[in-house]
Amino acid sequence: MLNGITWGQFTVFILLATAVYYLYVGVRFYGSEIVGKARRRKLDSGGSSGRQVGMSSEKSGEDTAAAESDQAELFERSDKVAEGNELFMAMQQAIAVVRQVVTQGTEHKLDRENLLDHLREVLSNYRQLKGTDYAGTINNYLMRVCSSEFSLHLGEVELAELWK
Repeated sequence: MLNGITWGQFTVFILLATAVYYLYVGVRFYGSEIVGKARRRKLDSGGSSGRQVGMSSEKSGEDTAAAESDQAELFERSDKVAEGNELFMAMQQAIAVVRQVVTQGTEHKLDRENLLDHLREVLSNYRQLKGTDYAGTINNYLMRVCSSEFSLHLGEVELAELWK
């Protein structure tokens, strides 16, 4: 049966199979990024060229002022989003470290005070989260994990002491 297949046919088959595989991987894992980039390109190319044709200088001056204020607002929003993303990343890191402490605590059978000392030390590295909604998320995670893994019920006072 293999004698009936030429090297050219084999090469074409391998190239097509490789192309189909990478197409699948691209769509499966990077589909949303590809669609997002395509939408941005479409908006960038379609929106700006048609607006400036046929405008008077007075009207374009008003549009420029409006565009500058829109850009300033956009930059303010992006700063808030960037700050929110940094806090979100810090929360994820804090939860990952807390998860490690809990895992090691269960392996070494830490008592209540040692566990709380380790958690206090971890949370001291993430003081920028104190008083935010992210701290509430971490507190909820701590309450759930400590009660399930250690039969340790943490109250609001104990959680507040952990953040000091």
